[in-house]
Amino acid sequence: MLEEVEAIENLSELVTVPGVDVYFIGSGDLSQSMGYTGQPTHPDVQHMMERGVKTITGAGRIAGCSCPDNLIPKFLSLGVQYFHAPWPTAPAEQRGVSEDDAPGRGGRRKNDQGRSWPAQ
Repeated sequence: MLEEVEAIENLSELVTVPGVDVYFIGSGDLSQSMGYTGQPTHPDVQHMMERGVKTITGAGRIAGCSCPDNLIPKFLSLGVQYFHAPWPTAPAEQRGVSEDDAPGRGGRRKNDQGRSWPAQ
């Protein structure tokens, strides 16, 4: 877990450590360490996360991060392969699922491209 500015600043050394499967950037704690408590989407925090992801993927390692659903496409495009996203709190219909297909009911969700995956 990379949760402080110091960790991001030392990533070029950290990515050389053998046996680490995923270098995961925790946006919540990172934002707090930057003085933006509770603001993981603050532009400065996002820039620091992007910098970290580029260092990780540039070394040929697997990057992971926590982020809201709407930022997953951005981080996918940067090469992130492992995500932790907050549980959706919006009503099911605003998340693209019907109440019958809502998480916990065994249905499936669809993205903008029509691909589906099991609702959890």
